[in-house]
Amino acid sequence: MGLLKKILGAVRGLVFQILGVEFGLGSGTGPIKKQMVLDFLKKAIGVGESLTGHEVVDEAQFVEGLDEAVEGILKALKATVLWPKAE
Repeated sequence: MGLLKKILGAVRGLVFQILGVEFGLGSGTGPIKKQMVLDFLKKAIGVGESLTGHEVVDEAQFVEGLDEAVEGILKALKATVLWPKAE
């Protein structure tokens, strides 16, 4: 499986991962939830294992990009009816 397929597969599951962590941990635990989601994403793609040095030439920049992707998807989800609103 190529790197692009791994990334697309992980991003597809990212929405469900974000919602699951949000519903599981509730509000007020942003940094913990974000790290859990980022860890899931890195594991799903295989960062730090077979990718580094082969398909990913700059792991720090790659992880930074994943972090920005998580932020973007989270921002989009918060603008939908799927996201639990604070009462």
